[in-house]
Amino acid sequence: MEAYSSVTVVKLDTDRAGHADQTVADALENLPGIQIVRHSSAGQQESVTIRGSSSSQVRVFVEGFDAADPGVGAADLSSIPLDAVEAIEVYRGPRGAAAGSGAVGGAVVIRLRKGGKPVLSQTLGLSGFGPAGPDGGSGGITARGKNVFFSYTHGQAEGKFDYVDTNGHARARENNDSVSDKLTMAWTPALGERTKLDMLASAALTERGSAGLEQFPSPDARERGQSFLAGGKVTAGAFPSNSFTSTASASWGLWNWRFSDPESLLGYPIDNESHNHRLQGAADTAFRKHGVRLTGGAAAAAELVDVNRNIAAPVGNDRFVGDLVAGAGWGSGSDPAEVSARVRLAVSDKHGAIPVPGIDGIWRFSQALALTGSLARSYRLPSLDELYFEARGVRGNPDLQPEDSLGGDFGIRLDLPDFEAEASVFLQSISDTILFIEKTANLVEAQNTGAVISRGAEIGAAATLRPFMLCGSLAFLDAFFEESGNALPLRSRWTGSLEGRLNLGRFSGWVTGSWRSMFFLDRFESRSEEGRFLLDAGLSVNLGAGFRVLAQAHNLTDKRDAIDSFQYPLPGLSWHGLVEKQWTQE
Repeated sequence: MEAYSSVTVVKLDTDRAGHADQTVADALENLPGIQIVRHSSAGQQESVTIRGSSSSQVRVFVEGFDAADPGVGAADLSSIPLDAVEAIEVYRGPRGAAAGSGAVGGAVVIRLRKGGKPVLSQTLGLSGFGPAGPDGGSGGITARGKNVFFSYTHGQAEGKFDYVDTNGHARARENNDSVSDKLTMAWTPALGERTKLDMLASAALTERGSAGLEQFPSPDARERGQSFLAGGKVTAGAFPSNSFTSTASASWGLWNWRFSDPESLLGYPIDNESHNHRLQGAADTAFRKHGVRLTGGAAAAAELVDVNRNIAAPVGNDRFVGDLVAGAGWGSGSDPAEVSARVRLAVSDKHGAIPVPGIDGIWRFSQALALTGSLARSYRLPSLDELYFEARGVRGNPDLQPEDSLGGDFGIRLDLPDFEAEASVFLQSISDTILFIEKTANLVEAQNTGAVISRGAEIGAAATLRPFMLCGSLAFLDAFFEESGNALPLRSRWTGSLEGRLNLGRFSGWVTGSWRSMFFLDRFESRSEEGRFLLDAGLSVNLGAGFRVLAQAHNLTDKRDAIDSFQYPLPGLSWHGLVEKQWTQE
C-alpha cells in the first residue's frame, strides 16, 4: 500500500490474492475512512462508502470508464474479481471531485493487470459457511501476455445459516444461495512509439435466492443481474506536440436486473425488471513544460433507463450529461511544492450548468515528509431512480435538486524505506442531501433534505521488518444531519483494523482484525446496532511446480447478527480453500 493524505494506492500481489470469488471490496474494507456495504451472500451486491457518504456519492472507474449503474447511481464492486486487478486508487472527500461530477464522497479507480511475462493459471476452491461443511465452490482461469489479460471466475454458495435479527430474534436464512460468473478482458496494443490503445470488456452474471422482504423470507424469490462494460481509449504522448499528452475514449455500459417472487408474502406475485444503459465519450489533453501543467477536456454521456414493474406503470427515461474541465498547476515530483487548480463545469439537460472548482497542494519538507491540502466543491446529480422510480408505496421525485458539497482536508504523510504513515483531518458539508423518506403512512418518496455535515480524522501506517509486515488504520467519523443533530444511519463513529503478515520462504500467512463501533439503524436514532469485532486469517503455501495452496477463514469470532435494518446478516464463520496451478513462460 502506498499512502498519501486523502489518497491511497493499493497494489495487489499474487500472494495477497485470495479465493477466486474475492472482489475489489475485499481489498478496500480495512482502509481508513472506508466502509463496505454487502447485501446477501458472498460475492453479491457490494458497494463502498467513504467518510460517511452514501454509495451513490462515490464514483467508481474501471480503467477510467464509469462503472456506476445510472439507475441506482452506484457501482457494484462484486462485478470485478480481485484476480483481475493490479492496483486500486482511492480518493477521499474533496480529492474525489477531480475525478468528475458526482464524486461527493470520493472516487475509486481500478487498474487492471496488463503486460508482464506470459502467465496461465487455474484455480479450484471450496467454501463453507459455519461448521456444517462445504456449501460453496469457486474456480477460475487467468491468462496474461505481453499486451493482453483474460480472467474468468465462477463462484457459488448455498448460504443457509442462522443469525440474530436487529430485534434480537433468532432466525434462519433458508434462501440465500448464489451463483456468479465474471469475465474481464483487457488488451493494450502499441500503435506507435508514443501512442497506445487500451481496450476493456467486463461482464458479470449473478443469480441469487432472495429473501424478498428481508424480514420475511420468501422461499421462491429469485434475483438476477447482468452487467457489461466495454470501452476503448487512445493515448497519444506527443499530440499535438511533444509537450502534450492527449487521450480520447468511448465506452458503453449495460445493467440488467430482475426480481421475481411468484408467491410473495405481500399477497400477490412480483415480477420487476430494469434495463439501464450509458454511452459515454471523452477527450482531454495535458501540457507539461518546465514544471507548468495545463489541462483541458470534455466528456458527454447519454443515460437511459427502462423499468417495468408489475405493480406500477412501465417507466422509460433518459438524460444527457457532460463535463467541461480546465486546470492549471505548477511543480513536479522533484520540486518542494506542487499546486493545482481546476474548474469543472457539470452540464445536464435537466439541471443546466454547474461550476465545480477545486484546488490541491503539497509541500515536501524532504523526500520522506510532506504536507498536503485540498479544497473543492462537488455536485451530484440525482440518479434516475431517485428522479423517476415508481412502485407501490415508493416513488422518485422529478423535482429533485442536485446535491451540493463543499469540503476540505489537511494531511501529513511520511514515507521511509520500511515505514510509511498518513494522517488527515477533514470537514465536509452536503446541502440538499437526497433521501427516500416517509411522506405519508403509505408512501416513501425521494426528497431533498437539509444539510449533512461530515467531519473526522484518519490515520494509517505500515511497517516492514522482513519477514514480518504490520499495517493498521484508525478512523473517526462524526456524520450528522445539521438540522436535527442526529447521526447518519449505518455509519460507525470509530472504525479500525490491524493486519500482520509473515512471508517465510514458500509460506505466507496473515491475520487481520477489524472493528466497528455502535451505529444507528435509522435517522431518528431510535434504534441502534452494537459494535463488532471481526477476525480473519489465511495461509498460502507454494508447493513448487507452479502449485499453490491457499486457506482462509473469515469471521473467526463467529459473529452472525443482522447488520442493518433490512436484516442483511453476517454469515458467521466462513472458510475458503483454494488450489492454484500456474504455468509461466520464461
